[in-house]
Amino acid sequence: HYAPRNVPYAVRAACELLGEAISTRIAAIENYARAQVAIQVRRLEQRLIEATSTEGDWRLALFRNPRTLLQPLDATGAALFHDGEVLSCGEVPSTPELRALCAWLEEQASELSPLATSSIGRASPALASLTPTASGILAVRLSGTRPDYLVWLRKEQLQSYTWAGDPTKPVIDNDPLKLSPRRSFAASSEIVRGTATPWTPGELALAAAIGDALVDIIVQVHAVRLLIAEHQVDHVRSMVADANEPVIVASAAGTAFLANAAFFRMSGREPGECDSLDAMVGLLEPRSAARQMLGHVRAEQRSWRGEMALSMRDGSLLPVGLRAEPVPARDGSMLGFIFIFNDLTDVRLANEA
Repeated sequence: HYAPRNVPYAVRAACELLGEAISTRIAAIENYARAQVAIQVRRLEQRLIEATSTEGDWRLALFRNPRTLLQPLDATGAALFHDGEVLSCGEVPSTPELRALCAWLEEQASELSPLATSSIGRASPALASLTPTASGILAVRLSGTRPDYLVWLRKEQLQSYTWAGDPTKPVIDNDPLKLSPRRSFAASSEIVRGTATPWTPGELALAAAIGDALVDIIVQVHAVRLLIAEHQVDHVRSMVADANEPVIVASAAGTAFLANAAFFRMSGREPGECDSLDAMVGLLEPRSAARQMLGHVRAEQRSWRGEMALSMRDGSLLPVGLRAEPVPARDGSMLGFIFIFNDLTDVRLANEA
């Protein structure tokens, strides 16, 4: 129509009243949705905390019942990237493909959390092979320093769109200043491939809330592990310190060093005279052989056994048997060393006799 339509005041007032009623209803629905999200997150958090206290690993509890993880977000699969490991449930791509997805997530802006797309092929053509099982991606970041993510997946969903007329057909008149219909208003259908059902704002909010809850749980788990580790360290330290056998425990870098009371009784030294690897080597004779022994153990990560002499405070030498044991880490690096001493005075006297 070329002429404006003047809406009467009564109609405008009715529209305003209707808008206020609708906005109030929308606010109530949103509040209810937020309450439901909070309830679901609290249930998940409680379940994971209980599992951690009994089993020690919240990740296994998260995937023990896949339905509780997938159904709230209407996902067909899920994957967790944490500490370099990959856990998954439902319909998911292969592990190498999941790791490629994690690398792509890491390349995205860190502030995008949650990150969502309904077509991974369009977002990243290099990951188009994931489309059949993971066309839709919804990911929340679990760490600010490591590539840790919880990801929900949706498989490809063929979608049919019906248009009120074929948009490719020409119009009667191409003059933009004139109103003119298309030549045909026959319904036109289109099949769209390579996409999944789009993620709704409610699902994005639920994913973000679950991600925040997992971040809190991870912090709690690490805090509990820290307390347990501190307790165990104190207990083990006291056992080593009270051992009858002279022992020295040192980290690979020498930053941690513990010589027990039996060593100081045998050597006649004070704790301040032997508080590092260099100080320990300085008490052994011949000193060059002691340095060679330490280099051998550090380089080859093999134990060493032999006899040396321990320099006493009065200048005398105490013959000792020394066993040096390297302690490797899981990744092949060195955690540290254990040195066990044995007084050979009686053995020497017996041999001389």
